[in-house]
Amino acid sequence: MIEKEKKWKKETIYNLVFAIYFICCLSSITMFDKIIFIQKATKLGRYFSYALFSLLGIYFMISWKEVKNLKDIFGQVFGYIEKHILLCLLACVTFLVFCFSGYTMPFLLLILMWSLSFTDLKQVLNVVLWGGIFFMMACFFAQSFGIIEDVTFLRSDGTWRYSFGYIYPLETAAHVLTLIILYYYLYYQNCNLKIYLVCNFINLLVYKITDARMTFILILAFTTLMSLLKLQFVKHKFLILVKYKIIYGMFFVAVILPIIISVFYNPQNVFLHRFDQILNGRFELAKRAFDFYGFNFWGQKITWVGSGTNSVGEITAEQYNFVDCSYMKNIFDYGLIFFVIVIIGFFLLLKKFCEEKNICGIIGLLVVMVVCIMEPRLMQLELNPFLLFLNYYVVKENPSPRLLVKRICKS
Repeated sequence: MIEKEKKWKKETIYNLVFAIYFICCLSSITMFDKIIFIQKATKLGRYFSYALFSLLGIYFMISWKEVKNLKDIFGQVFGYIEKHILLCLLACVTFLVFCFSGYTMPFLLLILMWSLSFTDLKQVLNVVLWGGIFFMMACFFAQSFGIIEDVTFLRSDGTWRYSFGYIYPLETAAHVLTLIILYYYLYYQNCNLKIYLVCNFINLLVYKITDARMTFILILAFTTLMSLLKLQFVKHKFLILVKYKIIYGMFFVAVILPIIISVFYNPQNVFLHRFDQILNGRFELAKRAFDFYGFNFWGQKITWVGSGTNSVGEITAEQYNFVDCSYMKNIFDYGLIFFVIVIIGFFLLLKKFCEEKNICGIIGLLVVMVVCIMEPRLMQLELNPFLLFLNYYVVKENPSPRLLVKRICKS
């Protein structure tokens, strides 16, 4: 009974810290971030949370019953490091990324993954879901009462696109997509026809407000497929795809194809040019960035100008250099080595979902990987909750590097 009470207290404290951290992250994709004191407060809140994650991780890591003096604490810490070689290697990689590019995100994310391994992931995912719903409602109300402004864009047909307090209409739609995927993942057994209709009513409403067509299609496709998979014969057909590893092929096509197209993009190629037009010139921008910056192993510091940045004033076509494709942008920012590690992590997560026949996990992760072709969501925790699952392979399962290579090759 005492152990259960201690565990409950531990998880409650962690979830509270995570809730503060997550709200601070969500603020960065809304117009709250344009209010100077809130921007500074949330930035301070994020770094304060990382410090608490580190302290909580150390506290949870040590078996205090066996501690008699300071030497015992150091002994347990060094023993833990010795057993977690993979975690140490990843820490070295993230440190090198910081040295070459100046980005702290990979290292800070690793701290979060490590601390998360000592708590219950499902509870944290519930914090992400219900905290996200609460924050979205707060954002809508704040915009409605003029506390924060609404970013609007005039459509070609003379109507308007609204953001309802988010920094861009696509962020509004992307957050709705994330919440729906997470709800289905956590409560799939309860997802009946009523839930399907509610989700798609919200989807249609968000589409009318934001004009985010691709997100509208993805939500409709995801919810429809998840509803159909409740039928046994449809589920059986889907599991055949899992059995013959066709799902793995879909994953690598979603990751590798946009990189190949971006690197070798040629506007003279009619097919590629039309395909790029459908995606609003994303491959052309990625190609321009590749020609200018190129790839390197440890990343580089680039001043991005355009959508998703804090650019001020009018931006000319020549100044605009922002790359929307997550895969290309993450290679530019964090380097090839860190990018490959992240993709391997997501692949192993997909493999785990397939082995468990976790249909929500498989389809949800594939949807996120498709979104990442068009939007920079791969390393955005607030819009990619599957980042939280990577702690399983980083710490909890704690595979040796050799065993990890064997698993990848066996797949």
